[in-house]
Amino acid sequence: GKAVRGRVTDESGAALEGVEVWVDGVDVGWAALTDEEGRYELSAVSPGQRTIHAEKGGYTMGRVIVNAPTGAAVENADIVMRPLYRVRGRLYASGGKLPAGAYVQIAGHGGGGAPHPTMMEWLWLNFERLPVNPDGSYDHTVALADSGFVVHAVAPGYAPATSERVALDGSTTHDVDLRLERGVSVSGTVRDDAGKPVAGVWVTTLALQSGQSRSDVTYPGAWGPPVAATTDARGAFRIEGLLPGTYAIEARHAGRRAEAVIVDVPDADPVGLRLKP
Repeated sequence: GKAVRGRVTDESGAALEGVEVWVDGVDVGWAALTDEEGRYELSAVSPGQRTIHAEKGGYTMGRVIVNAPTGAAVENADIVMRPLYRVRGRLYASGGKLPAGAYVQIAGHGGGGAPHPTMMEWLWLNFERLPVNPDGSYDHTVALADSGFVVHAVAPGYAPATSERVALDGSTTHDVDLRLERGVSVSGTVRDDAGKPVAGVWVTTLALQSGQSRSDVTYPGAWGPPVAATTDARGAFRIEGLLPGTYAIEARHAGRRAEAVIVDVPDADPVGLRLKP
């Protein structure tokens, strides 16, 4: 095999010393540490397409893919590493002590226009739920997008809270506190066109401003996951954790949707939704 040489830097171009660099596989000379100039050399790398990895505490994993030819060294296999960010803060509950089961989600914000609600729901359902301490504090190390991040907080019996977008200003530590207000609920049932209850239906809420109709809103005002529920065997649902206000209640299941019903919470009667064929 031949040598692979390169340099590891941070996003500003500054050299990173002491980075562990290795090539996938079991080649002889498969690992090295960068010097004070961020340079490394891997010896005896087998020919072919290989992935070079770089790891250092406080940074996300870096990598570069190279094509190692027979009989020649690979030069300038450079790697840029992004810092990890520390996001910490405290959740405050309007009712006093924060209940057990609270969590936060820390999400890089893509910027530009808001994503389609369906994509938003998928993304939030897949963001990791990070624990909150009994006193409401949290402290987590995460990788973030260049355009910043938001923190979303959830606690049983309270309406979820989402922070404003936090810009990355050069600091690797950010403090975000959130206040959770006691939530109210809305309930109802979902039936098919024959009037039979339907289980397993995804029912969601969309907050409306004064005077808005459902057609006026293409994306929720707060960038966060949906406040939602799934119907039980009787077609019944109960959505908790809402702030008082006007909502469009919607349902979809197996390619079918129900026309939105507009309600005022918490004064609404049980909601009846009918799935269209």
